Order: sequence, then C-alpha cells, then structure tokens
Amino acid sequence: MNKQPHAVVLAPSRELLEVLRTFDYRILLAENGIEGVRLIIRHQPDVVFLQVDTPHLSGFNIARLLQILAIHTPLVFLTQDAESGRRAERFPATIGWVSPQEISLKLPKLLETGIFPPDPAPDYLADFRQHEWGDLLSLSGKKKLLIVEDSTTMRKVELKALDATGEFALFSVPNGLEGIKKALLVRPDLIISDVEMPEINGLTMSQIFYILGKPFPIVFLTDRDDHHLMDKARRLPGVLGYFLKQDLRDPGELISKVKAHLGFAEMIREASARDYLGGAVETLAQTTGGQGVSGLE
Repeated sequence: MNKQPHAVVLAPSRELLEVLRTFDYRILLAENGIEGVRLIIRHQPDVVFLQVDTPHLSGFNIARLLQILAIHTPLVFLTQDAESGRRAERFPATIGWVSPQEISLKLPKLLETGIFPPDPAPDYLADFRQHEWGDLLSLSGKKKLLIVEDSTTMRKVELKALDATGEFALFSVPNGLEGIKKALLVRPDLIISDVEMPEINGLTMSQIFYILGKPFPIVFLTDRDDHHLMDKARRLPGVLGYFLKQDLRDPGELISKVKAHLGFAEMIREASARDYLGGAVETLAQTTGGQGVSGLE
C-alpha cells in the first residue's frame, strides 16, 4: 500500500487545496512561518507550499533555515512576482514557483511528474574534541557550558578561565551555525555566545533555537554596552542577558556571573518550555518587527 503523501501549506487558497485533494494529499495547514517550520520538522512532509511574505517568518527565511538544518523537503513558492520566483529558485530544495493565478493550470503538471527531494548531503554531525566526548558521556553531573565565539583568542581565554574551576563540562564552537548543531546534540545548561559573528550571529542563533522549540539558556558576551540590542534579545525565551568582554580580565568575576546565570536558567527553564508549548510566536515577531529572523537571508 502506498503511503498517503503529506503537504504542509503556509499559503492556503481554494485552488491550491482543491488540487492537493485531487491528488489525495493529506494537508497540514500552518498559520504562520514558525508554526510551519515546526510542522515540517515534526511530520516530515513530501512537499511544502509557501509564500514569500508568510507572517512571522518569511518564505525565504524558512527556506534558509531548513537549508541550515539540512532538511531537504521540496519547496514550492507561490508568488506572482518573477523576481521573487527567481530568488526562490536559488534555494536547493526549491522545485518550482507558481503564480496564484496559475495554480489550477501548472500545479497538476508538477504533481503528475512526481516530487522528488534533492539528493541530500548529510551534514548533521558537529565536531567533538576528545575531552568533549568524555564530558558528553560523563555521569559526573557537571553543568554543561557551550562557548560560541569566532575569535580563537577570546574562546581560549573563556575556556581557560572556566576550566580552571573544574566545575563545568566545556564545549566550544567557532560560529553560530556550529553552535546550533552542537547545542542540539549536547543540550547545554548555558550557552555563552558572542553577538557579532559571520553568517549567523548570536541573536539569530537564539531566534532559531526558539523556532525549534529549544530555548536554551543563553548569555551574550559582547565588547559594547548596547542596551537597545540586549533589550531586543531579552524578549526571546532563553536569553538571560549579557556581560562585557572586559569582564574576562577578572576570571573570578566571570565565574561568579556564569554561576549566577546557571541558577537563573534553572528557574526559568519550565517557563520557557510553557511559552513554546503554548505557541507564543508573538514573542519572536516582536523582536523582528514581524518580518522574520534577521541574518538568515
């Protein structure tokens, strides 16, 4: 017996739904981009239909996020703007774009030919150093800290200060993309992250964790006292605050702040989980002006 195909739809229209029902698709509707990403991850559909201007998380942001996570579900964009269509085709998972006025004409031909996902190149594993494997498998009960810092010098300074206590299981990565991968594997008790990093900055990384329903406790380490940026970051569940890189001059001060944030993280863990399970997508929308996640496009 053939499995009934599934489609996640973030751009419902009468014409689209009628065509999908004709081809016996099980249809999963999402009201916004965040809900759509969660449905894609949870149900692993055969195809996703989305618009460029999907609420809370744009269609381009969704495509980029799925690419980052190595999720190769075929994507069909619904847009009447040829430039947006050409932009959508740049994403490896995009199999086509259709104007809303031409759904009844063009979509059946696309479905009749069969939808085949692109050949995925597995990219799930994060690099682990020897001592990190030991800490990951250890039953010592030490709190797990993940350092996300693109500066090799700063990363070594942080690790040296924290390792001197012997109280923490330490993990580190040089950028936000690796931070996402390793955090999902390690499940850290606290992430200490730089803000400004290439490709995916610290704020974008925290937003992605929220979208994935994994609001890991994060404290930012920055070289500038930017209250506006940190106020924006704090609106996301999991973001505890920040301290300045100049604090690293006093290792004792760093250790004291890390321990304080670990205690605070424990207190808010249940509240963050409730926010996610309740689908509090407005929290993310407030930090981005409703346009999606900064830094993905």
